[in-house]
Amino acid sequence: MALHEKTTRELVEEKGRLFEHFDLTPMQGRIVAYFTISDTPDKTFDDLVKFFDTSKSSISSSLNFLLLKKIIDYRTEHGGFKTVDEIKEVPGIGDAKFAAMQGSIAV
Repeated sequence: MALHEKTTRELVEEKGRLFEHFDLTPMQGRIVAYFTISDTPDKTFDDLVKFFDTSKSSISSSLNFLLLKKIIDYRTEHGGFKTVDEIKEVPGIGDAKFAAMQGSIAV
């Protein structure tokens, strides 16, 4: 393991514990920490799986929870959604994610 990777891993563990105070599981906290300290913005899903040395389903369920939390926070801050398209204003929901969920959401 390179020194830089070890330092990144230690930072992720340290910051991840801080995020656990925001009702996140240890894995969710570490994922948030990973993205906040990552020096490369184009990390992929496979990069997460490799970095955390865990299953795709573990990462996937953590990411789904984090996205759901963003949706709830947005709804709370803005007094609900007025249109279905407004959900695209939630950070992390782009056109592709919106298209995938469009048949499952309603206002």
